Amino acid sequence: MKKYIRLLFAVLLFTACTTNSSTQQYTNATEVGTAFIRATLDGNFKTAEQLLLIEPKNVELFDTYKSMYQNMSVEKKQSYKN
Repeated sequence: MKKYIRLLFAVLLFTACTTNSSTQQYTNATEVGTAFIRATLDGNFKTAEQLLLIEPKNVELFDTYKSMYQNMSVEKKQSYKN
């Protein structure tokens, strides 16, 4: 029984420590900037917020753009995605 508990613990430990394979890895600031812009134009603010450099002015501008985007027409949002 102890053998199975140790095995279960080891499996949980290794699976908890693995990185998420769906997380995009960027090699330079240009890639991060491009991904941030693409995410904001697509309306994917969760991803964009993860890429945002957290400074008061950046957060303020980001929140302003997010509220403007939410008030846009569907056609306008679609044109940003293309």
